[in-house]
Amino acid sequence: MGRFDAARAELAKTYALEPSRSAELMSQARVSYFARDYARGIRETRAGVDSSLRFFSTWTAQLYLAAGDYAAAEALLKRC
Repeated sequence: MGRFDAARAELAKTYALEPSRSAELMSQARVSYFARDYARGIRETRAGVDSSLRFFSTWTAQLYLAAGDYAAAEALLKRC
């Protein structure tokens, strides 16, 4: 628990072998969520995750909810 820097390093190794910008950013955002760095997670999803991906709205809405931005979370979930 709490080894978020190590998790980010492992993700970097993984995506060096199999690049996928959207998947990498969303994975980084999930690490940020569990590290309770919600603003960073939101920035990571907004930096280039394909918003048409099915999981984008729900995972990003979780970040907004955790950050206390209920209106942004609701707007994302209404798009689903």
